[in-house]
Amino acid sequence: IQVATRNRIFLQYQTICLKLLMVPNHGYLTHPLRNSILMLKCYYFKMLATACCCLLIAKTGICQSKADSLKLIDYEAKIRLLFNQDATLGKLTLDSLYEELVVNNQNTYIEASYQKFLGIYYYRIGEFENSLSAYKKSANLYGIISFPLDQAKILVNTSMAMNKLGKFDSAIVYARQSYKLFDDIGDTKGISISLNIIGQVFFYLKDYQKAKDYFQLYLENAISKNDRVEMAGGYNNLGSVYNLLKVYDSSLWAHKQGLKISREVGNKYSIGNAFQNIANNLRLIDQPEQSIQYYDSAVNVS
Repeated sequence: IQVATRNRIFLQYQTICLKLLMVPNHGYLTHPLRNSILMLKCYYFKMLATACCCLLIAKTGICQSKADSLKLIDYEAKIRLLFNQDATLGKLTLDSLYEELVVNNQNTYIEASYQKFLGIYYYRIGEFENSLSAYKKSANLYGIISFPLDQAKILVNTSMAMNKLGKFDSAIVYARQSYKLFDDIGDTKGISISLNIIGQVFFYLKDYQKAKDYFQLYLENAISKNDRVEMAGGYNNLGSVYNLLKVYDSSLWAHKQGLKISREVGNKYSIGNAFQNIANNLRLIDQPEQSIQYYDSAVNVS
């Protein structure tokens, strides 16, 4: 399986490099950092000839781009930081840089990134229809220039916005599309995100059996890559759905597994959440004294 996976990755990187060489006008030359990262990945897999091509493209991007490529990357990093701190401030900065980043460069990737951040802004302020419009534009642009990872991430965002609007069927459709793209490129983190979103949507729809199935897949994927944080989340999700299915022994077991792992990784939020879930379980199976102890433990987590 490892050999087959490695060979698939070889083919994917070779295909990407051919695209880089054949269609530079789509914006690859203004992303030398991205090409340099690709070079390192190719070198890791001993694809020396392909890696050299990527290195050449990276250098060309720095020297020949109409704009300062590294400055453009720096702008995107700063905007991302600002959005994490204050969405409105991030939007003001994004608008102030629009002409320099998008209009002057005529760069499809930058335009896609602009629409992505625009979608994030509208999502943060609760304007989900506007958020959807921007996300769809971004996903289409990433698709045009064949950036499946970026496209998959935007489809995740689109699914979450659909969920906020109560359009659960559409949320599932977009999450499944993102899952396919993540699976095609072997992004296990993205696969987990997509599976978890689908499970949560079915949970909101009160289709607890389907929610359980997807949460189980989410957990299995986390276990396969030994992602302890996601494993804790997977166990807690399963515990919640087992609780609503009235399979209380399985619910209690899953929540205790989630608590154990959350303690190991030191995630206080998950620890408190797990304590509360266990307390709820114990209350439902008529064990009030133990339930109170776990409720107290949840309150004491700081």
